[in-house]
Amino acid sequence: MSYASLLTPRTEVLNDQIDGVIDLQNVNRRGRLENKPQQFLDLTFPTADVRRVVTEINTRFSTARPGAGLFLFEGLKGSGKSHLLLLVYHLLSSQRQAQAWLTRHGLQCSLPNDAVVVLNKFTDLPIFTLWDFIFEKIGVHRQQSFTQPGLAEMESALAGRKLILILDELEQGIRSIASDAVRAQNIAFLQMLSEWGNRSNQVTVFASIYSSQQEPGDTLKRFPRCEVQFKQVEDRAKVVLHRLFDNFLDFEPSTAIALPDRTLHARKY
Repeated sequence: MSYASLLTPRTEVLNDQIDGVIDLQNVNRRGRLENKPQQFLDLTFPTADVRRVVTEINTRFSTARPGAGLFLFEGLKGSGKSHLLLLVYHLLSSQRQAQAWLTRHGLQCSLPNDAVVVLNKFTDLPIFTLWDFIFEKIGVHRQQSFTQPGLAEMESALAGRKLILILDELEQGIRSIASDAVRAQNIAFLQMLSEWGNRSNQVTVFASIYSSQQEPGDTLKRFPRCEVQFKQVEDRAKVVLHRLFDNFLDFEPSTAIALPDRTLHARKY
């Protein structure tokens, strides 16, 4: 028996076509991994952080007390923020494939079927006023304004629908707004949405930032939230192995422990 018989490399690994960078801007680009929910989910290892986020989402949409309406993913580039945001997107937008993935990993996640999902990566699409972008995405005509809308106007615009915001590189998006006044309005708008999300599951915000010591993280961290800082070191090796080997989830380490001894024993004879 050889090591090759224990773990099966994925086809893209053998073909030197592996791409370990997740880019949310590729969600709508055919042929890219981000646009292939089945393949993406197959490559997603259920880390402790992933399991906690899925559990929090399930609680939010399946109980009378929705819990925190803000999911804040904080970490340096390459820590896994975009991957987790893309997982949330596919849980909502590709529910048939997502349910198979959840079942395989023993997870439960109740999800709304009629939610309006608004996704943006701010380094690729800078936004001057977040509210105008949301109104456009939910199909509500409103004259553009540098003044944020109030809660009553947002409630009227949603008309009972649930709103899911998935915001990647949010920190960079806020920082790129040159006007101090408009930047403050955007932060206040995010604050209003976060407070609303804590009272009701009608609005849920998923956002990635580099540091909660800077805006908008400095403001958002004041509210109840599900915070992920990607400190589960023990999961990192498993994530890499799952990305490299097709059958890693079914791999039993004990089958490989005795392999060096058996090989050495065979060589003696």
